[in-house]
Amino acid sequence: MRAGLALFLERGVDSVTIDDIVGVADVAKGSFYRYFSDKNALVEAIVAPLRESFGSALDATEKSLAEATDGIGLVRAYEGLALSLVPLALLYPDAIRLYLQESRAPGRGARAPIRALSDEIAERAVGLTETAIAHGLLRVDDPRVSAYAVVGAIEHLVLAVIQGRLELPPHRIVGTLIKLVLEGVGAR
Repeated sequence: MRAGLALFLERGVDSVTIDDIVGVADVAKGSFYRYFSDKNALVEAIVAPLRESFGSALDATEKSLAEATDGIGLVRAYEGLALSLVPLALLYPDAIRLYLQESRAPGRGARAPIRALSDEIAERAVGLTETAIAHGLLRVDDPRVSAYAVVGAIEHLVLAVIQGRLELPPHRIVGTLIKLVLEGVGAR
């Protein structure tokens, strides 16, 4: 997995072959197939911890939003989401970089698990926005616009942190982003 991940980050998922991976890992090709049926399965294994962590964080946020009754509850729900995702950048920085590198490309071939995760995150973000609107916590004309903008901003911020272009404590980044977003979408 480490060899594949390093090669994917260097050259992109599509251009890396199984022969390349086993060459860098210094294992026989049969060893690869002992653990993975193909390159798709390897990519899926790399992003699996992200999928699980994102899903859990989004589930908790959905529950918090459903229980929120005012702007404070809204802020707490989104703070909880942000703070539950911050450790991922520390635990899985290379997997996050791979996700960010490959998530906007077509979801064909071995890139399919990454694109599927990206689409799932976008759909869930729209659902969170719809929940906040339904509870009278946000005012936006189209929840997709708000959700997609926020997801894009978060992804850009995470990449800046991973690349060392943004060196601020996570709580300051989270607080600033939440303030900007909620002021921009008209939190009640």
